[in-house]
Amino acid sequence: MITDAYTVQFLLEGTVASPPRVVWRESAGAGLAAHAGEVDMDLTQNHDRTGTRIRLSLRQGADTFSLHEPLNRGWLNRRYATEDEELLAVLMTKLWRAASAQLGVPAEPEAARDRLYRQLLFESSS
Repeated sequence: MITDAYTVQFLLEGTVASPPRVVWRESAGAGLAAHAGEVDMDLTQNHDRTGTRIRLSLRQGADTFSLHEPLNRGWLNRRYATEDEELLAVLMTKLWRAASAQLGVPAEPEAARDRLYRQLLFESSS
């Protein structure tokens, strides 16, 4: 059986190859899209109360599958339930950064959010 981590590693290697074998573009929604073989892919960041998690969706005709970044169970440090989950989380983050770098899109929206919040809450002159 082909593992989730192997598939993400394959896409990561194709994204960083020179020339890239996987070419990402901005999607109509908030995220990135690519096409490899006959498979359409969407890479998005989902924000909720537990933080930001990456989702990779694969589609070919009626077949669809979504792969979610494993849930970080740590409070101050990243911690995952298994080593396999940790590997998958690392690979998905690297894929997001590599795909974003292809387009010149900032890979860390949370850092920008934090800077803006800090500016708004603590450094604004009312």
